[in-house]
Amino acid sequence: ESTDIGRIKLSQEQFSKMPSLLSEPDVIKVLQMQPGVSQGMEGFAGLYVHGGEDDQNLFLFDGLPLYQVSHLGGIFSSFNVAAISGADFFKTSFPSQYGGRISSITEILMRDSNKNKYTGELSLGLICGNAFVSGPLVKDKTGFSLGVRRTWLDAISAPTLAIMNAIDKSKGKKTMAGYAFTDLNVKIDHSFSPSLNASVM
Repeated sequence: ESTDIGRIKLSQEQFSKMPSLLSEPDVIKVLQMQPGVSQGMEGFAGLYVHGGEDDQNLFLFDGLPLYQVSHLGGIFSSFNVAAISGADFFKTSFPSQYGGRISSITEILMRDSNKNKYTGELSLGLICGNAFVSGPLVKDKTGFSLGVRRTWLDAISAPTLAIMNAIDKSKGKKTMAGYAFTDLNVKIDHSFSPSLNASVM
């Protein structure tokens, strides 16, 4: 259906339906399942396309280049699936507007704002929660999209730390640890005219 050789177009629905780690949809893990792509170390966010290195891939988020696309050493990707509309993955024959890498180009597209009414989604998983809300700032003119993702790995590990500290209390030892991450994506769309739109992220 397309004349673009080596282009794979993925929708948010496809990301949500693919197998995921601990029920958390992951953009990078879906790309690792594509033909010609290897994941490298099992369970991590490495992307080796047609034998290239991991740092030879270009990731764009609505046209903005990203240089770090994972959390916790590569176990979780930095993309909140609730906040994106889809992705274009090019593994050969890159279009002329892209450059700077030799293995692949991945352009992640954030969901457009709803300029007419307020909408929202909320999802809770085993390790994190996602929220997305969109609506008008000025009806039919300006709208916003807001996506938030936050893990509760620190809350899950708290009981284990409490038990460890109770055991080691007599030895005068106390273990302090905790890890969590938060992703926040904000986009504002404004229509200057029916044929001219602008976005700020």
